[in-house]
Amino acid sequence: VWHRLGLVGRMFHDTLYVAFPPDMKGLHSALFVRHDCVHRNGKTKDGEERVLNESDIKALLAEADKLVKWIEAGGKEEAESPF
Repeated sequence: VWHRLGLVGRMFHDTLYVAFPPDMKGLHSALFVRHDCVHRNGKTKDGEERVLNESDIKALLAEADKLVKWIEAGGKEEAESPF
C-alpha cells in the first residue's frame, strides 16, 4: 500500500492524526521508478532502461528517513536536539 502515498497519508491522518509533509516530491518520483522496475522489467513507458546507481539509492533512503523523522515528530519538522 506504500506505493499509494495519498492513501497512506490519509490513513496516517485518520488513525494517528499525523499529516504527511507538504513536499514529498522525492518519494513520489521514486514511485514511478518502482513502477517501472516492478511492472515494466526496469524500463520506462518508452522502453528506455532505468539505470540506478548507488547515489540514487542513497538519495531515496534519505527521503524515506526524512518521512520517518517527520512521522516520529508528530507531523512536523524534527526539533533540533539541545545536546
